[in-house]
Amino acid sequence: ALLEGVIKAKARDKDSAEEVAKAHVRIVQLHTAKGDVRAAQTVREHLVEWFDAQGHSRDGGPLATVAAEARYQFLLPTIEKELTRKLVIEGKLVPDCRKVFDNWHEVVIGPLKLAGVAGKDAKLPKGKPLVDQVLAVRDYAAPHWSRAASLQGGRLAMALSREVSAVAALEPPDLQPVWVEMSKRYRDIAGEIWERSWKQADAAGQREGFANDIRKELAAIKPAEYPALDREQLETSTPQQKEASRLASLAQQTDNLQLRVLYLRKATTLDPSNPALKELLRVAEAELEAQARVPR
Repeated sequence: ALLEGVIKAKARDKDSAEEVAKAHVRIVQLHTAKGDVRAAQTVREHLVEWFDAQGHSRDGGPLATVAAEARYQFLLPTIEKELTRKLVIEGKLVPDCRKVFDNWHEVVIGPLKLAGVAGKDAKLPKGKPLVDQVLAVRDYAAPHWSRAASLQGGRLAMALSREVSAVAALEPPDLQPVWVEMSKRYRDIAGEIWERSWKQADAAGQREGFANDIRKELAAIKPAEYPALDREQLETSTPQQKEASRLASLAQQTDNLQLRVLYLRKATTLDPSNPALKELLRVAEAELEAQARVPR
């Protein structure tokens, strides 16, 4: 109730923006600890709506990073659900395959306008296509979450590509070229998303975490341009930087703020010239301080 009171009382006060954001984050953590996923998702959604309504800058700073994470985490369950869809099961087309495909396409990519393939009864989803929503996380200019969004946006397109390719193999010869062309189109979409993100990360020397996952995806679909790299090639950093990256990854995976701060402090000590680690540590320390002020 106290945290909700902070949000209600200070939501429009720009000078209290960080305090309001931290209150949202803390409420999410409390709901997550209780296993109340729905409530946590509702608070994430409110956080993003508050951030946008107040016109806060999407500059990659602490507030923008919190908003980017909230938006990404809010979308993640939907992403995971769409990645599990199938058009072919045990070598057979699913019932109403074309209708299923058309609905899936509209949810993930947008309305299908290719004659001869789309089902007639598909309903348009409300709001933007999922890939657009996911990639919009990049607008906050928070590198870590921008790469996470690019990874998942590409995976959504590749899920369509793989399933459409499987359908092509089971269709009559006269329909196969249409499905094959669509499969290639989705593959190209994924490649474009991943290439842009990888080139940015590589140029910044940030070969870790989601960036490495993206590089591996590129090696799978464009082996000539992006041959598979061994671990040493993929991470051209020093042993200390590699350990710092490992600790930073552990920090991002834990909901325990004290442990997150400990990981990031050690990581920053090992790689003191890394500005991204310093920013992550600053945000984590601020969250821990805010948590300590909340009455038990």
